[in-house]
Order: sequence, then structure tokens, then C-alpha cells
Amino acid sequence: MNPTKGVFSEQLVLGLLNYCEVRVVCPQPWFPRLPRWNFLERWHGYSLIPTEYDIDSIPVLSPKYPFIPKWGERYHSFLLFLGLVRYAYALRRRFRFDVINAHWLYPDGVAAARLARIMGVPLVLSGLGCDVNMFLFEKRKRGPILRALKQASRVTVVSEELKTHLLGVGIDHEHVTVIRNGVNKQLFFPRDQPESVTILGLPQKGPCVLFVGRLAEEEEKGLRYLIEAFQELVRVRNPITLYVIGDGPMLKTYQELVHNQNLQGHIQFVGAKAHQDIPLWIGACDVFCLPSLREGCPNVVLEALSCGRPVVASGVGDIPNLIGKANGILVEPGNSHQLCEALDIALARKWDQAEICGSVSTLTWDAAASQYYSVLLGACSAV
Repeated sequence: MNPTKGVFSEQLVLGLLNYCEVRVVCPQPWFPRLPRWNFLERWHGYSLIPTEYDIDSIPVLSPKYPFIPKWGERYHSFLLFLGLVRYAYALRRRFRFDVINAHWLYPDGVAAARLARIMGVPLVLSGLGCDVNMFLFEKRKRGPILRALKQASRVTVVSEELKTHLLGVGIDHEHVTVIRNGVNKQLFFPRDQPESVTILGLPQKGPCVLFVGRLAEEEEKGLRYLIEAFQELVRVRNPITLYVIGDGPMLKTYQELVHNQNLQGHIQFVGAKAHQDIPLWIGACDVFCLPSLREGCPNVVLEALSCGRPVVASGVGDIPNLIGKANGILVEPGNSHQLCEALDIALARKWDQAEICGSVSTLTWDAAASQYYSVLLGACSAV
């Protein structure tokens, strides 16, 4: 339904296929095939998703489950489980899987824990970001998540910060493994900047800053602070352009904010882009910026570094372990003035592209898959 989602799961599965057989189960809310009315646009796409399909030769099973927006959120994990259980048993008759690995703790991980328990299959849970540093501390979700985590044979997370959260709620240190995400090196490599600018048809004037992220209501990507920083930055650097790649419910709000601050000539919203198009946009920019309020291990930062571009980002999640003096600048989350200063310094500095690219040379999807396979084997042997 959305080609920008699930890209990193796909890369991980492709890596795991070098070590074991994998089947992907991706439950989706059921939605009837109704006329495409505007007020139902967000949900209409669910009605078009088949129950079974392939992505890059990866078999995907997509069972549907009942879900009513807002009302159903309280029972989301149980409803997901109801849609999942029949298909899981049918799948096991033709594919005798040894372990269940659920990515995203709620609702997926909680539903998977219930399924693993009744099927007598070991469970590995994978926390990726907000499911740990947000959902784990929400009253209604905390209990089910904690029970699922304590049931799991093993737990993986993408950053040390997320592991610290889990240890803080009583999860055994030996059961939690940090596995950073990888980068597709065949897509993300240093490119010639003028050539990238020309291919994209961008105006060749002044430096360029790039932001990539979903424009969600929670505003965890911090775009508001980047817009505020640009209001200050254009006074000392002009011309300068910020390109915003992404879509979501906050798009109109951000566009109005840009308009109210008279930044239309400096900030361009270019919409969501397919993953394979992102390297060209990174190649066209001078600095990549991600002013998030919270994170796990953001792939877009790894990808920008792999393309040899310096990164200005908030020091949250695993970002402080990725960014150092040689490849970027860290700022406090929510501090637009500090963000402005960091961008100005980054744009003025001459960076070593090869050194930046080399800072993430070991972070490949094959390396991540190898670590996941070891964890999965450990879960099976622990039974």
C-alpha cells in the first residue's frame, strides 16, 4: 500500500535468507471495498491488499483483522491476534517454522506473544524505537508489552538507549541484544553533487539542506524546530534551501508555518519519495539534518553517512554513537537556535567525504542478518 514502508524489514529478510528459510506475516486492518471517498482515503488502500503476495521473491502472508479507528486502539493487539491465529496454524502445516520474530512491540509483539504461547513456539521480540521509548511508558500498553517481553526467549533492539529502557523495567540483561540496522551499499554511496542536482532538476543556487521523515502528528522528527532554525539561518545565509521529503497528517500545518514565517522561497516540500530515489536527493544536498525528539537507530542517518554527507542531528537514540567530529554535529533536541548554529558551522566546513562514508562501512544488512540469525538460534536452543 505504501512503498516507503517496510523497506528495512525487506532488507533484513533478504539478508536472513542467506542463513535460513523465512516467511513474512504482515497483518493489516480489514476494510471493505467502498467508493474512494476523500474522508476514507487513509483507509481505502487496505481494501486493495491481497491475502498473499510476494516482494522480491519473499512470500508474504497478509491476514486481515477487524479494527475500528480510535475505538479499536484499546484492543488493537487482541484484534490483531484474532485475525492472525487461523492463518498462522495454516501456515505451519505447510511451513514448520521453529521461531517467531515480531518487529514492533505493540500491537504486533503483544499479539505474537499470545500466538507463540498457544502454539508452543519460542518468541523473539524486536524493539525499534517509539514502541520502546514511548509505548512502554503508556499506561494501557505498558502491562501487555511487559508480559510479552518477559515471555520472549530473546529481545533485540537497535540502540543501547533502547536496551537501557528495557533493563530499567526489569528485563534480563542477557536476554537483550543490540543489533544496529544496516545500509544498502549498492544504493547508498557517494555521488557527484552537481550531477545529482542536475538530474533532479533543482535550481543551482546556494547550499542545500535535506530532511527526510514522516510528518506525523506526534512530531517526533522535530521538523518544526528545523523550520524555526531556518528562519534564523536565512538571515546569515542567503540563498539557502531546505528540501523536505515526507508526507503525513502534519504536512498542511508545516506548510502554514513556513508561509507564516515567509520562508516559501527557502523551504520546499517535495512529498514522499520511493526508497530508491532517496540516494539522489542525499547526493544533491550539502548537509543532511534530522532534529528528532526521540529515535532508535534511524536508517536515514546511516544512509546519509554512507553517501558521504555530513549529518546535523539531535543527540537522541543511537545517533550519538553514529555521529562524531569527523562526520557531523550533534544538537540538543528541541533547540532551534543551537540547530541553526550547527547548520551554519556544517555548511561552512570542508568535510572529508571518504571519511564520512567509512564511518558506517561495517553496518551492512548482511552483518545485521548474521546477528539476528544468532539470536534466533539462541532462542530455539533455549527451549
